[in-house]
Amino acid sequence: MDQDIATQDIDSGGLQVTNLSEDVLVKILMECSAHDLVAISTTCKLFYRLARDELIWKAICKRDYNISQDDIGDNDSYYKLYANLLHKYGWLQGTYQTEVGPYGELMEVKFENGCIKGLNWEIGSEIDVDAPLSQYVLFSIKGNKKSPEGVCLPDIAPHSCSLVLDKRKGHIKQHCSEPDNHIQALVEYIISGKHTESGWVNRLKMVFLNEVLASGALHQPIFIPGPQNIPEELLMKDGTLPAQLITPGLFKGSYGSHGTELILFKYKDENELHGIKVTGDPNVYAGKITVKVSLRFPVKPLTREEQRSYEILKDIEPEQSAEPISSIKPQTFIPPDGFDLRDTSPPDSCKARYHGFGQIAFEGFQHPNFIGAHIMVFNNDLLGVAWITLESFSLFRRVENTFTPNILTDIESAL
Repeated sequence: MDQDIATQDIDSGGLQVTNLSEDVLVKILMECSAHDLVAISTTCKLFYRLARDELIWKAICKRDYNISQDDIGDNDSYYKLYANLLHKYGWLQGTYQTEVGPYGELMEVKFENGCIKGLNWEIGSEIDVDAPLSQYVLFSIKGNKKSPEGVCLPDIAPHSCSLVLDKRKGHIKQHCSEPDNHIQALVEYIISGKHTESGWVNRLKMVFLNEVLASGALHQPIFIPGPQNIPEELLMKDGTLPAQLITPGLFKGSYGSHGTELILFKYKDENELHGIKVTGDPNVYAGKITVKVSLRFPVKPLTREEQRSYEILKDIEPEQSAEPISSIKPQTFIPPDGFDLRDTSPPDSCKARYHGFGQIAFEGFQHPNFIGAHIMVFNNDLLGVAWITLESFSLFRRVENTFTPNILTDIESAL
């Protein structure tokens, strides 16, 4: 009976969606896509007015681009924020690696104070892995401006730039409109003596200017792994991670004369943990594997004397263990005599010690080779690598920053 009455109302025009309360209509419109919402707004005056409701566009900004801030800067409304800025640039949000010859850089794109900003993250210290990262704004995009503004180099005035966007690959190519001005900026930077403090010029040298600024800086997406990217085979029965392993993520590592570099650690599978360079050096480039950890080949507990001796360490043959990783016992750690500690102060005990490999190469990434290494898990945020053949030691400290997750998740990571 009820169905018959409803049918009669529809047939006679008695039941119309416009008869619903505006509160109900707003909730319905919140489920629409931005494209459909614009189309609906052209049907009548009621839907034109409702389709501009701030609650609807605030919800859409949150749903589509994870924008939930009350501070939307100079934008008059969430509708204008979406139409003028997020519709074209919102998908850029995420974390990227910038191609800078062999070096590479880390960039984060995020929404802040009403605009889309590209933040370049720099190593805070060339010798201290505990130093926090620093940042400067590489480019910013406001919805009320025709072109983005770029900075390109630290301490230089913002100026116009252009962005070539490839949504299919998730790539951003940044072209500077005033590359000639950077030569003078670099000269002033060197005269000021700042390059001796940060090592910035030493790392990038002229590659950033000659190759990147002249032809366009390419930013490619990278995905920083987390607990959800740990192979299930490595977890305990209760779903927790054994203390003998680390949660994957971004680390800072000490590389002697090459300074501190950014390394992305992620699990290849349940047998190997890989460290991949986000930033690199003239020998081993950004994007290359720097460390491989063989999780099925723990190093048997060593005496203090054995740990001190280079001759003993280099002759230890890896042996595969059938025991679960959680059964590895904590052990003392003694740096080998004569090893270059690279200004680090490692702890005196570790949760586990594994056999593995470290990659070395001649300048220009010529004749790359993996050499034997011991990798120590000191805790979830700290790793140590003893490069046996090189007789040197590196410390890797987790980066504490939380970076913006990539809006586009169906694209390939550069690392």
